[in-house]
Amino acid sequence: MFVTRDYDHCVIGNYLKKKHNPLSQLIGKPETTAIYIHKADFEDLIQQALAAGAGGMRMYFASYCATGFAPVDEIVAAGYDKMLTLTFAPTDASGTDLGQYYLFNPAGGLINIPKPIAVILNGSYRNVKIPLLTAIITDCGKPGFQETKSMWLEFEKLHGSCGFVREMQCQGAHGIAIFIGCYPIGYILPGTTYDVSWQMTVIFELTKTVKYFGNTPYTYVFDVEDTDGYDGRKGGSGEPATRSDYTILGGNTINPCPPSTTNCGGA
Repeated sequence: MFVTRDYDHCVIGNYLKKKHNPLSQLIGKPETTAIYIHKADFEDLIQQALAAGAGGMRMYFASYCATGFAPVDEIVAAGYDKMLTLTFAPTDASGTDLGQYYLFNPAGGLINIPKPIAVILNGSYRNVKIPLLTAIITDCGKPGFQETKSMWLEFEKLHGSCGFVREMQCQGAHGIAIFIGCYPIGYILPGTTYDVSWQMTVIFELTKTVKYFGNTPYTYVFDVEDTDGYDGRKGGSGEPATRSDYTILGGNTINPCPPSTTNCGGA
């Protein structure tokens, strides 16, 4: 699960350089760079997935649009129309959606959305933004490029003994920021032969808040590498970890679709 801050900066920077500006031109306002989620809301998603017997979690790239479903349309009316977001679907161990779909409200809270609404939101990204993103990377010299539609993680990576939720609790994080990113050029997904150069992906970061001028909370992202005790954590050999251990152990566990799997979920 762990990757270095250099990897973070590379992946986030690729998105900002290659895709953020044209996407912003397309929708007529600044495109999403990160999705901020309160700790309690993320834990709510995990608990609902656990109750459904999830073996994994699929994250679909989506775009806000009018759907006829009031909780979503209220977000659209609040200024998020056309902006990138993510919908979440608990899956079985093979990556097949279990039928429940979720969306985090930017104002706070987890929304359970019916499958037809998830299909509309996911389709808004696929039908409007993927053609532009494909044209950009094709023009960059990668013919036959296929953009990411969704990503999948084994549930253990999120909720296991060494999962993301445990790390969030260990570090006293108040929430997470999911940054939009793009894989580096020439990047081969670990354990596969799939070249995912410039495909969209995401980076999970931990956040905390500080209060300034009274009780107003301000959210900021922090790196695990900067936390107390980082250099004393155990590496793959059981000995104290070094920063290189986290490069080796980290890699990237997110499984993008396409092209690394034929099961792209049901929405």
